[in-house]
Amino acid sequence: MENVTASTSVHSSEIIALEQPRDGLSDYSPNDVPWDIHRGQSDDVGGIYASALEFERYAARMSDCGGLLLFGWVLNPETSVNALRLRTAYFCRVRHCPVCQWRRSLMWQARFHQSLPQIVLEHPKARWLFLTLTVPNCPIGELGATLTAMNAGWNRLQARKELKAVIGWVRTTEVTRSAIGEAHPHFHVLLMVPPSM
Repeated sequence: MENVTASTSVHSSEIIALEQPRDGLSDYSPNDVPWDIHRGQSDDVGGIYASALEFERYAARMSDCGGLLLFGWVLNPETSVNALRLRTAYFCRVRHCPVCQWRRSLMWQARFHQSLPQIVLEHPKARWLFLTLTVPNCPIGELGATLTAMNAGWNRLQARKELKAVIGWVRTTEVTRSAIGEAHPHFHVLLMVPPSM
């Protein structure tokens, strides 16, 4: 695994830059084991990109992803305790970078959780339904076509009069791998519906 840079040099009274080579972020913070896992996966995906000439630039960007992390002290208003929080970092934003995908999913989770109280205030009697939609497993080479067909199917489902009463929804696409290496694409949907539905 590529070393994540770290240092204890102080740039200001609030920001600490980490620039000393080390094995992983979890060496300094046990809560950051997921970072090390995603960073290792990013190295693996970057290696695959590096093997194809037309994708070498993605591999180069991914090798630098998360290489510089700047932390700052932030006061937690609930506990009145100062804690280090990530202030600045370089992320590659390559679509299939595991680190960037993970951080993107965390961002969307945070946005949803922040908006949830207002949604509940506006629709206090609404009910929530969790729906999983799936299709038969497909070979990895057919995954793009399968996802395109699934998205078209979702659009057709939304257009049905039976679902016009749905107040709102949040949908995510997940692709897992079967024991024999096939792709298992599926949608997870959280539907907000009226109490009568």
